[in-house]
Amino acid sequence: FVFEEGGIAMNNRQSFFEFTRYAYKMRGGSIDNLLHCHPQYEILYIDEAACDYVVGDRVIALQPGDLFILNGLARHCPVKVDRDTYVRTVLVFEPHLIDHFHPNLRAVDPLLPFKAMRNFHLRLDGETKRECESILKKINTYYNKGDPVEDTRLILAFYDLLMFVYTQCRPLLNRYENSPPSKELYVQKVIDYIEAHYWEDIRLEQIEASIHMSKFYLAKIFHETTGMTIFDYVMSRRISQAKLLFRHDQNSSVTSVCHLVGFKNLAHFSRVFKKLVGVSPSEYRKPL
Repeated sequence: FVFEEGGIAMNNRQSFFEFTRYAYKMRGGSIDNLLHCHPQYEILYIDEAACDYVVGDRVIALQPGDLFILNGLARHCPVKVDRDTYVRTVLVFEPHLIDHFHPNLRAVDPLLPFKAMRNFHLRLDGETKRECESILKKINTYYNKGDPVEDTRLILAFYDLLMFVYTQCRPLLNRYENSPPSKELYVQKVIDYIEAHYWEDIRLEQIEASIHMSKFYLAKIFHETTGMTIFDYVMSRRISQAKLLFRHDQNSSVTSVCHLVGFKNLAHFSRVFKKLVGVSPSEYRKPL
């Protein structure tokens, strides 16, 4: 996990609420101008300077005040970027972060714009631009403080951002929900299935039966789209949940977390955890 602000990156695990990648008003620094994809959702806000952004087979001209939501599965990257003037705010996050929201706050699906519209460009101005920038500033104020009160305020600010996006997209949601299915949509269905069953003994036959599509084709397009196998994604999701459980309760035993997230063998859990996180489960759960 990397926190970036103003071009400075630092590792910090103080907060139990973590984005996969976060950068606030980052100028220059590392600009990933190679086409890439990821199974997480992404919010990109252009603070300063214009750039072209490639998403799938589209090129979109972005300018300051533009908000771009991506489901992450379509290959994307910025092009024609001036490193010295390009300033952006980026949030890449796992969909399961909304589990932090009270069930009443999920009566409306906060992630529906990412699922239905997948990759959508919003041009903000006037009051909507000021509101968006105000919410992003709040997120940055509370992010990575490691204090329960600040974490709660961060969660509320993040929820507010998702509801802001939902409000801006709402007039068009019905049209996009009824659009023909794409390869990325089928991959999203696989991810949704894993999200609902990651702690179970998942087999490709079960996913095939749920989505009504050949397991061989699903495995093929999943790897083509994400760069990961379905099995590797299941492992990643389990480890992500393990980190969350360790952060919520540092008294949780490694063995109990191992079984809660779906591993049957403690040695296997420890090996996969260290490979993906860089430290063993017991080291990770130590108080900082």
